[in-house]
Amino acid sequence: MRRATQASVAQELGITSSQLKGWRLELEAAGSAEAVRRQKAEPAELAELRRENRRLKEEVNGRRNHERETRLHRRPVRPSRNPKC
Repeated sequence: MRRATQASVAQELGITSSQLKGWRLELEAAGSAEAVRRQKAEPAELAELRRENRRLKEEVNGRRNHERETRLHRRPVRPSRNPKC
């Protein structure tokens, strides 16, 4: 498969080679800017996910502790010695 040159693509589009190069550079820069933005956002997102994970773990542990305490303080129901029939 033969690769097209920048000049042949520009000629096919009816524009100058320098205009095509400018568009390509703009597109690369926009892609780079997006990559930089994502790299900056990832640590913040990771920190947010860690906070949420910690909060959920504390919530689960709190419920477990509550259930455990409830079971410990509950009086067992004993069967009656004189059943009323």
